[in-house]
Amino acid sequence: MQRKKYATIKDVAKKAGISVSTVSRVLNDKPDVSNATKKKVLKSAEEIGFVRNLGAMNLKNKSTRTMGIVFETDFDPFFSEVLNGIEDAARKYNYTNILMNTELDEENERIAIKTLIEHRVDGLLILPSRPQLVTLPSLIKRNYPVVIIGRDFRSSKINEIYTDDIKGGALAAEHLISKGRKKFLFINGNAKSSAAIMRQKGFEKVLKNEPTVDSYCMIEQTGPHYDSMSEIVEKYFEKDFQFDGVFTFNDMMAIHFIDSLKKIGVRVPEDVSVIGYDDIFFSQFLSPPLTTIRIDKYLEGFEAFKMLLQSFSSKNKKTQKTILDVELIKRRSC
Repeated sequence: MQRKKYATIKDVAKKAGISVSTVSRVLNDKPDVSNATKKKVLKSAEEIGFVRNLGAMNLKNKSTRTMGIVFETDFDPFFSEVLNGIEDAARKYNYTNILMNTELDEENERIAIKTLIEHRVDGLLILPSRPQLVTLPSLIKRNYPVVIIGRDFRSSKINEIYTDDIKGGALAAEHLISKGRKKFLFINGNAKSSAAIMRQKGFEKVLKNEPTVDSYCMIEQTGPHYDSMSEIVEKYFEKDFQFDGVFTFNDMMAIHFIDSLKKIGVRVPEDVSVIGYDDIFFSQFLSPPLTTIRIDKYLEGFEAFKMLLQSFSSKNKKTQKTILDVELIKRRSC
């Protein structure tokens, strides 16, 4: 005989010797049931391995209590800290998350969004690395609940939460200048992304108003890999441009860059000061510990989840834009 896959409410009622309607009231935490009956039902449910059918409940409530999370790469530890905030918020508000990694591929993005919508997620949290999302126009058109994390797509029709990257770039420049640096190199991310644009804007604004600055060079680093750091060091330090102050788009770039400097005998910070961005967890344990611009990544994830929840019940349906503060974390690399 084929074994039953799941225990049902009827099975619990039979085990407890109580009516199905009473068992249903207990399992749905309804009032007017005695404590003794509750204990008997819950004990019986545990003994036979009963678990609630959330699919049936969600169908009735027209909500799956599930959020879809789309991120474009797990190469950078930055994303894991944002995801921690999202996961804690989901637990607090009794939601489940489904994660999809697109690995920076447009077709993977389309598949991820389609899959999540097919699973009837209540809303989407998207952590983009690329400057554009191919699926965003269609999501906006169908008024699908979405929050973009870490980027500003400059659309009045999408919810976003990101950090004050103009301030972050300015803080980096000011600190390098305070250390007596005069020749600056900025290794940026994809120059079309809002984060790269704003960090560059803040950095350059300070340099332009500082008379002690001798020279400045900006490099665009469009890919997620960091093998080119040694090439940059060779080109700009050994040959063309003897920089002494470096600002990188994120901490991972800074880490690889410092390693490349060490390989040719350049000392940090004695010869070259380096500042990263994000303050990922292990930046403090490097040699030397990395000076960086801190983003509260956990808060960004947690608040993004709350923003998505609020969009469900908002009466005026106005989109939200939240900009979180950043701060300079002084360590020994600068």
